[in-house]
Amino acid sequence: MKKDIFENCGIRYFALVLLFLMLMVIGTETSFAESSGSDARLIPENAPSNEITELDPTNVNVISESQTRGANPPTKLYDLSNSNYSVSGSWRYLIYTSYYFYPNAEGKLHWNFTVELADCFVNQTSFTIDCWDKTTNRKVTSTTFYSELQPNGVYGLYISTGNWNTYNLDPSHKYYFAFIKTNDATEASITGTIRH
Repeated sequence: MKKDIFENCGIRYFALVLLFLMLMVIGTETSFAESSGSDARLIPENAPSNEITELDPTNVNVISESQTRGANPPTKLYDLSNSNYSVSGSWRYLIYTSYYFYPNAEGKLHWNFTVELADCFVNQTSFTIDCWDKTTNRKVTSTTFYSELQPNGVYGLYISTGNWNTYNLDPSHKYYFAFIKTNDATEASITGTIRH
């Protein structure tokens, strides 16, 4: 008699687990179906790009980390349809672009940045680029780049992103970038360009 009770409990347990899994699968299929409609929002992402983005030395916006700027997002618009946004500046940990931007009609912003560190290090340094949606006040993408180990056993002075796209952006929203460096109390400089 005891054996039958345990077998029935095992069958009930198995049936409950199976039911739970079936409900999870049905819920997942439903959510995919709901998000595949024509008005579904795509998730913004970053990806390397073959398109070249170059710094325009005649039109550079200087940014710097200071007590007054601190962690304040930009409040002014820069129209990328008129010209590329070229940046040059220095900072220790966190800095924002001085302006926000609308993406192009395809919902893309193209960018390319190079960070020059103050010195070679035994420890690896990272550099993160966050894209923020100013309209919703949400971070939409984040990509981290790392200094590379050199043959002499220390990490190099430069971190270069190469050409990248941030895409699936809402063309009616405003966006800006935050640059975050390893918090090692050393200053780094940045040059780069953002464009349609």
